[in-house]
Amino acid sequence: MKRILPLLIITLLLLTISEAQNNKPVDRNNSMKPLSELLNNQKKGWDVITQWSSNARNKIEILSKDNLRADSALYQSQLEASSPLGAVVYGCGGILIEDGWIRILGSGCTRLDRSLPDWNKGKSTFKSKDQSNFLLVGDDVIGGIYGMKTEGPDNTTIGKIYYFGPNSLQWEATGLSYIGFINFCFSGNLQSFYGDFQWHNWQEEVKRINGNEVISCYPLLWTKEGKEMKSNRKIVSIQKQWELYHPQLKSETNNVLAKKSPVRKSTEHSKSTIQKSKGK
Repeated sequence: MKRILPLLIITLLLLTISEAQNNKPVDRNNSMKPLSELLNNQKKGWDVITQWSSNARNKIEILSKDNLRADSALYQSQLEASSPLGAVVYGCGGILIEDGWIRILGSGCTRLDRSLPDWNKGKSTFKSKDQSNFLLVGDDVIGGIYGMKTEGPDNTTIGKIYYFGPNSLQWEATGLSYIGFINFCFSGNLQSFYGDFQWHNWQEEVKRINGNEVISCYPLLWTKEGKEMKSNRKIVSIQKQWELYHPQLKSETNNVLAKKSPVRKSTEHSKSTIQKSKGK
């Protein structure tokens, strides 16, 4: 065990450096790379994902991929399959964490019928208040969205994962890279991060909905009534939730799936809670 731990730490550091170079969304101004070029060293990235999944502390389910959808998703996104993000897009239909409480986007499948490139159509180009862009990489069942910053005024945060919460209606820094986000989902203390917003027997409700839906709660879960679990919950499409929080994009994206709903506390709370829960 003492020998394995340093190797895992070194692997994580090398992957963080590598993903900063390879996790680059498609630039339509340049020529598209052929699929064969994107598939170079594909086993490298996916081996890390499967290794971490086998050692995961949380309940995870890697959804089987459809080969044609995987080829299409990787080509559309123009990600290298050797990178962590490209590996997830090409290697699976998606990943469900804790019965689907968190959904990590891949190439799409029956149970999570949204590929990463399709879900980002009309969304990843939307600029936040500080003129940043985010590639949407995952979401949760209560409407929170995880996005990787691809453009913004602060270059030091490019490639970092942010969390959009409808309580603040802004992107909140987590301090994690994409591979750090995967590790957090696999083995982080999710109860510490989501504890206030998980009701009694939430697992049974989550199991009954698909990956294109979210549970909308009213009063919202961070209100006094919501915290006392007096909220009324209903299932809505993730597209409807996205349009609720981004109404100006409705006409652009009404033919594409989307998402959003209740979320969590403040920006600093989200970052500090994730940082604390990574090692638990």
